[in-house]
Amino acid sequence: MLAATDVQEALSALLDRYSIRVESVPDDTKIPGSFWGEPEAGLIGNRLYIRSDTPLHSALHEASHFICMTPERRDALGEERLRRFSE
Repeated sequence: MLAATDVQEALSALLDRYSIRVESVPDDTKIPGSFWGEPEAGLIGNRLYIRSDTPLHSALHEASHFICMTPERRDALGEERLRRFSE
């Protein structure tokens, strides 16, 4: 399996054009905004969270949600996931 962190520099360059910021989190922490839970990528606002065990396809899947949404939907999705993460 190719992990998102294996190609983080290229992933960041690709997603930068959509104003998505890729952020790595430590392996022993929860991934903020992860809908499916660890090790899947998380998305809150324009921040895409990954760990060293996050599959690349998971990061790309989450990024595609952000890219295809209206700004209003992006804001609502970020708030919903932030609430879920803090529970």
